Amino acid sequence: FSASKMAASMENGSSENTDTFDVCILLLKEECDETSSNACLQTLLKIFQNVVSHPTEEKYKVIRTENKAFASKVWCYSGAQQFLLATGWTEVDDTVVLTGDSSSLTTAIKVLQAHLSTEAQNATPQKQSQSPQKQAINHVMNQDSKKAKVLDEGRKKQLEAYKRQMEEKKRIREQIEADRRETKTRESKSSKAQTVASGKGMTKFSDIGIDVNKGGG
Repeated sequence: FSASKMAASMENGSSENTDTFDVCILLLKEECDETSSNACLQTLLKIFQNVVSHPTEEKYKVIRTENKAFASKVWCYSGAQQFLLATGWTEVDDTVVLTGDSSSLTTAIKVLQAHLSTEAQNATPQKQSQSPQKQAINHVMNQDSKKAKVLDEGRKKQLEAYKRQMEEKKRIREQIEADRRETKTRESKSSKAQTVASGKGMTKFSDIGIDVNKGGG
């Protein structure tokens, strides 16, 4: 089965999370090659499985971002970071801690397994001669693959929309900072101008005929 086929067979309440996880994986695959993305997904799968298998052990719910394997395989990719955040993990100082409900990890595990399984199937060469049964199975899988392609295209559009949204937010922040600097500069110039103007308007002793240098008497 394709990743989308397996994802569709999950609980109805997890469909929204599944879409989020798929977008995170697409983002990851844009950041690195297939080998690196698979290594990242396998590491995430192991992390999540450890938490689910040992629910009472806190050590599996805290990961140091300076850990060499974690830093090089997972934390260096934005897609992987977003995946962790989507499953309830939070960055705290130099660690990543599972602070949310671990129930979403079960769905995340299924999504990861589905993607890794699909990658493994795509990497396996097909035999030249196949029985009618296998041909029928392959036909169904090809249909699923076409459907998955359509879904992937939809998720890629979601990813592009997400990127545009982030770029727009960045542009707005930069514009706000520029406006703030311009306002500050304008206020500073206005303040200096007022000081100079007030100085020019002052009446001096010499203006009214009094020589301050002349002695009294």
